[in-house]
Parts: sequence; structure tokens; C-alpha cells
Amino acid sequence: MADDTIKTRKRRMIETWNSLSHALQGIWIISMSLFLICAMIFGILLMYFVYQKIYELIFYRNREWNFDIKNKFARSMFDGDSNDPAFFQGNRKRVMFGVRMMIISTFIVFFGSVYIGLYQI
Repeated sequence: MADDTIKTRKRRMIETWNSLSHALQGIWIISMSLFLICAMIFGILLMYFVYQKIYELIFYRNREWNFDIKNKFARSMFDGDSNDPAFFQGNRKRVMFGVRMMIISTFIVFFGSVYIGLYQI
């Protein structure tokens, strides 16, 4: 009688463990998928910023580095979070430093998402 009870308990423990392991596998797949989806989004964003940087460098090089001319990517950028006109970035500062910082930060987030999605989860 006691032997049947022990076997029943073991069987229940094994069934519980199997159901938990399946649930954990599902959570693992979902979390890995989320990180890889983020990696794809940031990868596309990274390609856009690199394209923008190359286009702007070629654009201004062909115009003898005259930064008074606006191109199709010329949008208002400000230093920090302010929209105050005192913190407005000119074309030269935007092309030489602003886009570069966006590329570097997007690159870090992109490879961080790939690393976490593939190796840490």
C-alpha cells in the first residue's frame, strides 16, 4: 500500500515537472523571439542611419563641404532633449557628430539584442 502511494507521488511529481518544463520552454521561445524581433527592428534602423550618413557625406562632398545647403535628410536636431533654438544643431554638427552618435547607439542596442536573444536566454 505504501509502495503504491510512493509510486503515485513520483508519477505526479514527474507529470508536474514535465508540464512546468513545457511552460518554461514556451516562455523561453517567446522571450527569445522578442529579443530577435527587437534586433531586426534595430538592424533596419541601423541600415537607415548608415545610408543617411553615407548619402549626406557624398552630398556635402560634391558641394565642396558647403553646409549651408540642405539635403533630403536635413531635419531639425537639437542638443539634448531641448527644443530651444539656442540648442539647435547646424548641418555640419548634425552630419559630423549627430548621425554618428545615432549609428553607434543603434549598433550597441542591435548587437545587445542579438547577443541576449541568442546566447543568454
